[in-house]
Amino acid sequence: MQLANIKEKIAACLEKNLETDKQKLMSDTPFSELDYDSLTMAEVIFMLEDEFNVKFDNLSSTDYPTNLTELAKQMLQLMPAASMLHPEAQQC
Repeated sequence: MQLANIKEKIAACLEKNLETDKQKLMSDTPFSELDYDSLTMAEVIFMLEDEFNVKFDNLSSTDYPTNLTELAKQMLQLMPAASMLHPEAQQC
């Protein structure tokens, strides 16, 4: 799965579940400017772990990605090879 694809899927999840403006996410507006505090970011991480069957091991609040591109890059590193063969399987 390419970076652009995973960004689109994550943005769709955040738009649906947290009512975040997808255009702001896609333009890499910092999460802090979207009023994502550490509790919101923890919710995001848990949601993505469930939806995409990945695990963010040992991620502290100081390690949270600061925008959608950073988050998507982390997700790509965590996604199992099988899910990359069938990218349509992940959806919120």
